[in-house]
Amino acid sequence: RKGYGNLLIEFSYLLSKKENKTGSPEKPLSDLGLLSYRYYWRNVLFEELNQSRETLSIQELSHKTSMTVDDIIATLQINNMIEKDKSSGAYCIIVKTDVIEDHLQKVTAKGYPRIKPENLRWTPFILTRALGLRTSDDQDEVDGVDGHVLANSRDDNEESMKWE
Repeated sequence: RKGYGNLLIEFSYLLSKKENKTGSPEKPLSDLGLLSYRYYWRNVLFEELNQSRETLSIQELSHKTSMTVDDIIATLQINNMIEKDKSSGAYCIIVKTDVIEDHLQKVTAKGYPRIKPENLRWTPFILTRALGLRTSDDQDEVDGVDGHVLANSRDDNEESMKWE
């Protein structure tokens, strides 16, 4: 109970965010896995709702958190923070600031480790076929060393090469 599982979940969502994709765990989840993800989802949504003072759609929340729309809706439903307007049929997020602030204070008090997104140095994997590069499967010469394709990691702070 030191928060390492939550740290790994946070890391996987951070990678999804770097790829500009939404993510969700493989299902079915074990009972403990589901509890862990629900805890993480609640933390992330509550942080986002607490920081934002503007009206947010579920799609905007998905973009900001890299969570799927289904996971966001399920989390809001579990926390009684979503209602369906009877006349229009549209869903409305109910922001309960006292509940959100109380929960976030408890989470902060636990002192779980967190990832600093600004410290992540990572380049998403790019398939060589998508780039139009030739590979050893093509029976042609390969750009690189010992049959590996060289790709620039595009890190502005340092010159480096990535082996793929």
